[in-house]
Amino acid sequence: MAVKAYVLINVDTPLTRQTLEALSRLPHVMEVNELLGPFDAVVEFEVEEFDQVAEVLRREIRTVPGVRSTVTSVAIGRGFHGGRQE
Repeated sequence: MAVKAYVLINVDTPLTRQTLEALSRLPHVMEVNELLGPFDAVVEFEVEEFDQVAEVLRREIRTVPGVRSTVTSVAIGRGFHGGRQE
């Protein structure tokens, strides 16, 4: 079963658009959304093994120019859509 993670990101403001576009092109990234609030963006990514989560953060997400800081949460179980669990 794949492992899904969500990364809340603070971005250098002048680089927001370029940073979000670069994040969206990363191989494991499924979705990138700009946010209003204490974080500037959220990235959803998926890997095959839990051990790969740290590698994606270190080698992919945190190396993108403009990424200042990250907070990561790993999903447990299956998601809910339309009131039903997948």
